[in-house]
Amino acid sequence: MIWWVVGCTGDLGVTKYNNGPEATILSHADGDQVAAGATASLRGQVTDADDATADLLASWLADGVEVCAPAAPAEDGTNLCDVPIAASDVAVTLEVRDPSNAIGTAEVVLVVGAAGLGSPVVEILDPADGTSVEAGTPVLFQGVVSDDADAASDLEVVWTSSLDGALDRPVPSISGVVSFTAPALSVGVHDVSLEATDALGLVGLATVRVEVVDCAVSWWADVDGDGYGDVDTTTIACAQPTGFTDNPLDCDDGNPFVNPAAAELCDDGLDNDCDAIEDEGCLGTNCFDDDAIMSDLRYFQVSGALDGADTPDGLDYRSDDWEVQAVGGMDLAFHAWSQDFDGWLKLYDPTCAVYASTGTGGRDTNPFLQVRIPYDGIWTVVVTSTNPGESGGYVLELIDDSYVVGQNCVLDTSTLDVLTSPYADSLSESLQNSDSDFGGSFYYDDVEYYAFYGDDIVIDHLSSAFDPIVNLYDPDCALVTYNEDGGTDGTDARITTTTDRTGIYTITPWAEFSRSTGNY
Repeated sequence: MIWWVVGCTGDLGVTKYNNGPEATILSHADGDQVAAGATASLRGQVTDADDATADLLASWLADGVEVCAPAAPAEDGTNLCDVPIAASDVAVTLEVRDPSNAIGTAEVVLVVGAAGLGSPVVEILDPADGTSVEAGTPVLFQGVVSDDADAASDLEVVWTSSLDGALDRPVPSISGVVSFTAPALSVGVHDVSLEATDALGLVGLATVRVEVVDCAVSWWADVDGDGYGDVDTTTIACAQPTGFTDNPLDCDDGNPFVNPAAAELCDDGLDNDCDAIEDEGCLGTNCFDDDAIMSDLRYFQVSGALDGADTPDGLDYRSDDWEVQAVGGMDLAFHAWSQDFDGWLKLYDPTCAVYASTGTGGRDTNPFLQVRIPYDGIWTVVVTSTNPGESGGYVLELIDDSYVVGQNCVLDTSTLDVLTSPYADSLSESLQNSDSDFGGSFYYDDVEYYAFYGDDIVIDHLSSAFDPIVNLYDPDCALVTYNEDGGTDGTDARITTTTDRTGIYTITPWAEFSRSTGNY
C-alpha cells in the first residue's frame, strides 16, 4: 500500500469555529398548566463551551415579546423570570447570546388551565435575604408552601443553591412547613431558592441571597487580661471570643504587668516589655556592653584597667564604659588618671550620642571633663586611650562640680590657684584675734585650692611672728593630716602628701600657742 502526502501552500488563513451557547428551561416542560392571570416563575440554565458564564446574556420572551431583559446569569448559569400569563396558551422562550452574538434558545408551551387555579405559593421564612454567615456554620432553612389544587403535603419541594446545587427535597408538613439544616455551605454568595411543583406542573418559587464568609481570623488566649495574647494558644473565629485577643505579643500571659506596653523595670529579672531584653534602659545596660555603674553622684572613684579585650571599635583603641543616673541641672566633672597611657574621656547622653569629650584638662595627659547635665537620664562616660594599642591601669572619678573654691567648708576663706603651670602659688596673710578660733584663743585662717587625684602636694606654713601649725582637710572637710615642725628650720610647718581624690582641699594655718597673732 502506498500513502500519498499532499501539502498545500499559500495564505489560506485560519478559521476558529465558535460553539454557540445552549439554554435549558428547568422549571417547566411543554404542556404544563398555568392559570390565566397568574404569574409563572420560570427557571432556566445557560452554558457555553467557548465563553465564561459571566460573559453571556440571557433574556426571556412570551410569544416573542421580551418579558425579562437581557442580564448576566448567576455563577452556575441559572436565570430566573416571572412570566405573566394571559388568557391563552403561551410559548415561553429562554434566549442566551454569547460575545460573538451567537444565540441559543429553549422553549416551552404553557397551557392555560382551569380558571382560578394558580401556581403554588412559596415563602422563605429563614434565613432573611442578605444574611451573612461564617464558613462552617450550620444554616437553618425554613419556608412554607401552599396550592389551590393540591394539599401542601402533596407538593414536590426542592431547596437549591446557585453554588452547591440541590440542597434538600423535604416533604412539606400538613400545614406546608418545609425546613432543613445545611451543615455547611461553600464560601461565596448563594442564591437559595425554594421551589414547589403541584400535580398540574405549576411551579412556585422564592429566592433569598445568603453570603458565606470565610473569616479565617486568628485569636490568641489572653489569660491575664492585659490585651496581649499567648502565641501558643490560638483559635479561629469571625468574632472575638471571650478571653481571647487579636495578637500573640505577650511573653508572659500569667502576668498582667508584663507585655509590650509595659515599662521596663530595673533589677527585677523580668523582660517587662517583651522585647527579649531584660532591664534595658536601666543602669548598666544603656549604651555599651559593660555593666559598670558610677553609684555616688557626690563623689565616686574606681580603679580600672584597659586591656586587649577592651576594643569595641575594632581599631585597637581600648576603652571602658561607666554609667551614671544623672539629674538635669547637675554640675558634674569626670577625671581619669593613668601613668600607663594617655587618656581620653567621652560623655554619651541617654540616647547614646556623644555629648562632650576631652583629652586634656587634668595634670599632664590626664583628661578632666566638666559638664552641666541638661536633662535626667542614664549618662555614660567612656575611658579610652588616645593612641591605639595603649593599655594599663587607671583611676576614674566622678565629682559633684557644684562646689567652688572658696565656698567649700564654709569658713573664713582665702584661695590659692595651683591648677595652672608651674602648679605653685603662695599667699601672705596675718593671724588676728578676730579670725576664727579653734577654741582657747587658737586663731586660724582657712585657704582652699583645687587638686587632682595623683597630685604631689607640698604645703609650707612659714612665720617669724609665731610657731606655725598647718592642717589639711579633704573635700568633705575631714582632717587629712597636720604638721607643726616639718619645715626646713625645724619650727616652720610642712605637709607633704599625694592627693587621693580630686576636689577642693582646705588648709588652715594657725599657731602652736594660744593668742598668737602676726604675719605668715
